[in-house]
Amino acid sequence: MFLNDSGETAWDLRFQVLGFPVRVQPMFWLTAVIFSGAARGGDLAFVLVGITVFFISILVHELGHALMMARFGQRAYIVLHGFGGYAAPDSGFGSWNGGSSRARSPREQILISAAGPAAGFALALVGLLLLYAAGGRVEVVLDLPLPHVVTDTSGTAFDSPIASPFIALLLHVNIVWGLLNLMPVFPLDGGQIARQLMVAADPWQGIMRSTLLSLVVSIAIAVLALLRRDLWLVFLFGSLAYSNWELYQQTGGRPPRW
Repeated sequence: MFLNDSGETAWDLRFQVLGFPVRVQPMFWLTAVIFSGAARGGDLAFVLVGITVFFISILVHELGHALMMARFGQRAYIVLHGFGGYAAPDSGFGSWNGGSSRARSPREQILISAAGPAAGFALALVGLLLLYAAGGRVEVVLDLPLPHVVTDTSGTAFDSPIASPFIALLLHVNIVWGLLNLMPVFPLDGGQIARQLMVAADPWQGIMRSTLLSLVVSIAIAVLALLRRDLWLVFLFGSLAYSNWELYQQTGGRPPRW
């Protein structure tokens, strides 16, 4: 999410899902390996499970964005890279399904931003239903800066060295990361939504105020993560705080120029 697209490479994996072109960069796989290996001390089976969950979850998230863009008449393509991915308008195809090339309204932008986390929550719901149907249990433990998900697959069809971590990771990524992505921190989806709402309420000061909110929230989460020794969250929200500080300095606390 916060790492930039490094551009197309000869090693990119290309395919289509539901008619949307998808391109996966090599850095995406490297990040998935690092994420999975760090979570379980490099256990090979867990790494493979982690890569699979990482890929499915982020692809579903970006498909949520792409499908909502299509709902408003804009064809999209998807790129998975670095720590995340994005869905972007495919200008080479123009509008479709009777849509037009007009600029999207704030309401449409908000719905597009919300569709990604919503798709992840829907995937988590499928996982929850399957686990409960098998007789398993799930507990969401409220904690700061983020809750965490505890699963019990004992005596169920998911009670295996592969299925148990798969369902646990699937729920964790799509619930916890979904909540994280709704934080009002730009450029996360929650930050995009907050910006649209603030600009709609005050076109002159909205960008500056949303950036200030983003800066304060990202610093607060980074501090809480540091107290909990969650270095991944410290790095993530520390990086976001720095980028939002730079953006805030560019606005200078003054109304943006149009």
